[in-house]
Parts: sequence; structure tokens; C-alpha cells
Amino acid sequence: NSGGVRAACACGARGRGRPVFLRRRRGPRPPHARRLRRRRRRHCQRHAGLRGRVDGGVRLGGAGRARRARRQGLPDLAGAARRPLQDEAQSADCRDDRGACEPGRVGGEGPDEVAVHLRRGRPVRERRRHHRRRRAGVVGALLQAQEDPGTTSLVATSQPAALHFEECRGVSVQGVTLQNGPQFHLSFTRCVDVKASFLRLVAPADSPNTDGIHLNDSSRVQITDNLISTGDDCVSMVGNCSDVRVRDISCGPGHGISIGSLGKNRTTDRVENVRVDTCLLTNTTNGVRIKSWQGGMGSARDLRFESIVMKNVSNPIIIDQYYCDQPTPCANQTEAVEVRKVEFVDVRGTSATARAIKIACSDTAPCTELELRNVNLTVVGGGAATASCYRASGKAAGVVAPASCLAKG
Repeated sequence: NSGGVRAACACGARGRGRPVFLRRRRGPRPPHARRLRRRRRRHCQRHAGLRGRVDGGVRLGGAGRARRARRQGLPDLAGAARRPLQDEAQSADCRDDRGACEPGRVGGEGPDEVAVHLRRGRPVRERRRHHRRRRAGVVGALLQAQEDPGTTSLVATSQPAALHFEECRGVSVQGVTLQNGPQFHLSFTRCVDVKASFLRLVAPADSPNTDGIHLNDSSRVQITDNLISTGDDCVSMVGNCSDVRVRDISCGPGHGISIGSLGKNRTTDRVENVRVDTCLLTNTTNGVRIKSWQGGMGSARDLRFESIVMKNVSNPIIIDQYYCDQPTPCANQTEAVEVRKVEFVDVRGTSATARAIKIACSDTAPCTELELRNVNLTVVGGGAATASCYRASGKAAGVVAPASCLAKG
């Protein structure tokens, strides 16, 4: 018997034909003795044909011993009470918007519905609510605003942004298409550590205030690899923005890339450490622009625009400290937002207007430390462009066309 001792198990099985694990051996108890005991018990239960038999809720084990009954599944009372409420809310949404529940419609529940993903997983329905999150993201979505059928253009006043983030940290928006936003398409207010990349923002060229990406009081922002075609600024930043990088942007039509407007209603705004490079602007009403209101306070400094290509752009380079966007003329005021340390490097292309460079600064707060380096702008059709400067000082380096109008400073 290979040195083993025959021992009868509880079910009465005996003989050489038993499995090896039923043969008890002499010597110290092996470390896996408990596992062997369990295997012996299961073998005996199978041999006696008692395993799985349930008699009055009691499972019979080896040698007729009573074992604890297997736990029964409890009814999901909470789920049963919640499901009718969810169905009622869904029915109400369908009644409010008849097309909301049709498959294939934006906002519907079909395979082409809007896919808004938050990092910790929220239901799609909760995207309409406000959640304060430290880190969030939106990946691969299609959001399309619905135009009022009673109007011929999108209404700009008192309209919401298509996608808005407020007081967020660590926001990432990637691969999203936003179409026909009633106002700003994508906006960030008081946000930190923002990434917006691989976006497609589209609106009619005559739709007012439909900025592509709008920043307000935000810092450490990266805007890269985006295609923006709207009726207003492709990228705009106001308030107190810092450490902003805008790169690889295709803009047009629209109003170009703007810093401002700053200082409206005598407010104090500060924008600093902004880098805009490797951008293509086509058929826009402005190129790269800095604009501020009279009477404002604060500063716009340490700004760099580099490797910008213009195609049929009106006002390719413009700094305007007399910005006034209202029906009546703005009153003259002495205070102004300070503009200094601004660089335009490797800017080239064609201008739709004869004046390609326009710099108009305040008498009390003139623009200082400006630089034009390797700027080559011509009028569409091959004519020579012109430049005008008022109360602006700085330097020119490399080939600059039209000729620099900056005062030495």
C-alpha cells in the first residue's frame, strides 16, 4: 500500500482504489494537512451522494452532519424603489424635448449620444448638474447647440456657453467637437492646470460672441492642436490669466487670437506669461490682438507671438488701448492697462488691409519694450503694407516689413 495506512472515511469508502490524498501517512503532519482534510471531506460527500442535497434549508455534510445553508439572495428593495423614479424622470425629459430620446440625436440615448466621461465615472444624465471636482476630463464628445427657429442668427446676449468649467483644477478636454454654440463654445473660469487639445469648434462666421475657447481668471493652461472656425475670437483671455500656452491652432474665419478686452468698467486685470506659437490664421478680421478699455487698470506683459502665418487677414498685428465695443463713443479717461514686454517673432503672410501693423497706446500709460523680429507682411495681391504706431516704443530685429514704426526705447 505504498507505505500508507488504510483508513475508512466517513462515507465508508475503503480499498487501494482510493485517491492518494485519502491515504494517511505516518510521520509529522504536513503543512497542507488542512487542505487535505477538506479534500477528504468533499470526496466522502460525493461518494455518499449527499453533496448538494438540501432538506428543509439544511445542507447535509459528511456522516450526516448538518451544515449551514447557503446564503440566499436578498431582494433589491432600494433598486426596486429607484427604478420607477428614474423611468419617470426619463419620460419627463422625453416630453420636454421630443427629440432627446431618439437614437442618433445629440443628447439622445442611442449609439451616437454625447459621450461625456468624468474620470471617476458619472452617469451621462448627470452632466446637466453642477459637480465640483478637483480633476475631471471630457474625451471624444459631440455637442451641438440648437438654434432658435424664430431667429435668423444666434442670440449673443444672456446665452450660456456650450461647455463651461468653473473653479476646476486639473481639467482635460480632448477630442471634442462643439458646433453652433449660442455664445462661447468652451470656457474656463477660475481654473488651474487646464488642457484643451484636439478640438473642433465650429459656428457661422456671422454669429456674434461665439468665441472658440475663452479663459477668465485661469492659470497654467495649454491649448494645443485645435481647429476653430467661429464668428468671434478663436482664443480669448480676460481677467487675470497667467502661464498660458497656445500652440498649433488653425483659426478662421473669426476674430483671431485676442488678449482682452481688459479693464472694462475700470476693473483691474493682469495677463502675463502668455506664449502663442505655430498658428495659422485664415480670413479673420484680426490676427493677434491685445485690446483694453480706457480707464482700466492692471497690466498685460511678458507676451510672445511666434511662428504665426496669416492668410488674407485684416489687421494682422494690433494693439489697441482705446477699445470701445458699444454703440455710443467711450469717454476719454487717463488711466489705462499697462502693455509692455510684447514680442512678435516670425510673423508672415498676407493682409487684407493696407495697414498690417496698428499699435495705438495710451498717453498716460504708453506701450514699452515691444519687439518686432522677422516680420514679413504684404497686402493681398502683392502690394506693400504699412504700419502705424502711437505712443509705442521698442526695437526691431531681422527683416521687418512693413518697416518698424516703434520709437527706440
